[in-house]
Parts: sequence; C-alpha cells; structure tokens
Amino acid sequence: MIGSSLVLSLAVFVAQVLGMATFVTFPALLPVFQHEWQLSNTEAGWVSGVFFAGFVVSTPILTTLTDRIDPKRIFLVGLVITGISSIGFGMFADGVWSATLWRILHGIGYGACYMPGMKALSDAVPEPSRDRSVSLFSATYTIGVSFSFFVSGPVASAFDWQAAYLLFSIGPLLGFILVAFTLPRAPKRAMSGSIFEVRPALRNRPMLSYMFAYFIHNSESSTIRAFIVSFLVLAIAVQPARSFGGDWNPLMIAALANLFGLPSIMLANELARFWDRKAVIAFIMISSAAVGLLMAVSIAWGLFWIVALVMLHGFLVPADVGSINAGLVGITDPARRGATMALHAVCGFTGAIVGPVLFGAILDSAGGQTEPAAWVAAFAGMFAMVLLGLLFLYWMARGAKS
Repeated sequence: MIGSSLVLSLAVFVAQVLGMATFVTFPALLPVFQHEWQLSNTEAGWVSGVFFAGFVVSTPILTTLTDRIDPKRIFLVGLVITGISSIGFGMFADGVWSATLWRILHGIGYGACYMPGMKALSDAVPEPSRDRSVSLFSATYTIGVSFSFFVSGPVASAFDWQAAYLLFSIGPLLGFILVAFTLPRAPKRAMSGSIFEVRPALRNRPMLSYMFAYFIHNSESSTIRAFIVSFLVLAIAVQPARSFGGDWNPLMIAALANLFGLPSIMLANELARFWDRKAVIAFIMISSAAVGLLMAVSIAWGLFWIVALVMLHGFLVPADVGSINAGLVGITDPARRGATMALHAVCGFTGAIVGPVLFGAILDSAGGQTEPAAWVAAFAGMFAMVLLGLLFLYWMARGAKS
C-alpha cells in the first residue's frame, strides 16, 4: 500500500473517524444517562445496541446499491445523516424512546458510511493494495471509538452532554469535505440479474463462515464498548481509599485501550497473509473472550492489573476484524461485492445488537452493575457465546476450502 493508494486510504480513514465523533458518546457518558434518565442496565444495553438496528436496516439496501450507484455518493449521504442525528440527539433526546429514535437514525447514517465506504475504497485502489486498504479502513471502527471516547468526556464535563452532541456534529461535515475532494468516482460496471441477489453468497460456505465470524466479533466488540466505562467506574470505586490509580479517569482508560485497535488489526491481517487466516481469527477470538473473563475476575487484584488487562483486551477484541473483512472481500466476485458486503454487514451488526442486550440482561439478573460477581457472570456469558460460535464455525468449515 504505497503512493497514491496510501494517501487515498489515509484520507478516507480520517474522514470516517471524523464522522464517528459521537459514535460512543452515549456509552462513554452512560453513568450520566443512567442517573439522569434512571436507566436499568437492560435499557442502557438497548439504547446502546439499537444504534445497530438502524445500521442493519439500512445496510442491505445501501451497500447492495453500490453495485449500481457510485458508493462515494452513498458515503457522502451517510455523513450528512450522521450529522443530523447528532444534532437531533443533542437537542431532543430525553429518555429511552427519544434516544432510541436518534440512535437508530445515527445507525442508518453509519450504515451508509461503513460498508459503502469500504466498497468505495476497495474499488479505488489496485489489487496489490486492496487487502491492506480494507484492513486499514476496518480499523476506523476502533480508532473512531477511541476518538469519540477522548472527546466526549472532556466536552461533557466542561459544558454538558447536549453541547457535546451539538459540537461534534461538525465532525461528519469535515469528513464530507474530505471525501468529496479526495475519493474518486467509481467506474460504471454493467451488471445482469437482480441487484439484491444474495443466493450465491448463501451457498458459499467460506463466505458464510466469514459472515458468522463477523457476528461473533461485533457481539463482543459492541458489548465491551457499551459497558467498559461502567465496569471501570466500579473497578475504581472498589479500590481502597488513596490507592494507586484511584483518581484515574475511566473514559481516558477506555479511549487508550481502543487505540490499540489500529496496530492489532494491521498486525493480525499481516499474520493472516502468511498463516491460515481462519486459524488466526479463531485464536484471536478465544484469547479476547478469555481475557475479558479474566478482567472481570481481576477486580479485586488492584487497579494496575485491571488496567493492564483492559489494555490487552483493547488490543485483542478488534484484532480479527481486518482479517475477517479482507478475507471476505478477497473471495468475493467484484460484480457482486456490494450485495455480498451488505449481507456480511447484516450478519455482523445483528451481533452488535444482540451482544449488549444479553450482557446487560445477565448483569441485571446477577445483581446489577455495582456487584462484582455480576460482571463475572456477564463476561462468562460472553465467553460461552464465543465458544459456541467457534464450534459452529468449525462445523461450517468442514469440507469447505478457505
């Protein structure tokens, strides 16, 4: 990935991250919203996860249309919708259902940005650079989360959460300008048959295995993003008075952990180029789930160990996404890439809806967010889900070529 491909990849990367300025403002400020709106953990998981309902609704249509319509146009429309949703949440959200409305709209905007943006970039760069470009674009998810964590807390502390949403609506506008002036138009491609034809992908076991792997990845990623700040708040609160790290900011810890996503995604993708891609993905998944469970158990060990495990978890959770996405793109017919990526996104981000709700429900049923044992139960549930998912992937992979 050199020369113009690198410049283009970085420009699209920055635009997407800017568009994600309010991506995790709600989870980042979750303790504030739970206090102000009196939310249960299940309701908090719902509002956090329902963002992906908008994503799942919009993605099948918008990403499939990129086989006929220039994906750059859809990407630009998505950035506009994202800005509108940020303004709307800041001005009008005042409880579960109003927040649900604006989170769904935000998800629709992200649905017009993520897979169409990846499609636009994969179309614009030459084949030798495509694998790394897709992997880099996949890292916008974790870097965008870190960016949103970093900016949400200080601005909300200096003003309030409404001001944070209104101010950060500028991010998608800046991203719009960057994409408009750097991303080239896609070449027109003749295509026969129905634009929404997905049967070839559904009959392709290697493709389905990547899609289900994306479901597992997003279930874990969305869950930890939704609840990591609340977990860190409890971890700091249970430490002895004047102990090491007692005045640390949980938002900054979460943001720093997410920054490890960029090197881990790129490193894992490079490993997958030389070793068996699916073996690398499976190893990362089981390792991240195990570290998550260990993180919950470590709450009595002292803040140094907790933070160290959070950083390791931040490195492992996103590591497989670039390999998953690049693996799928690499075996997809270019003429059907939009439709296949649409189905891929639906599978993956359905997991992003399910994960936080299940995690929050386990947390509530096991004693609530102030009970350390409840966090162990919730992370154990996540670990079990990953194990079951990997068993299913193994069954799917039998007799199928990568």
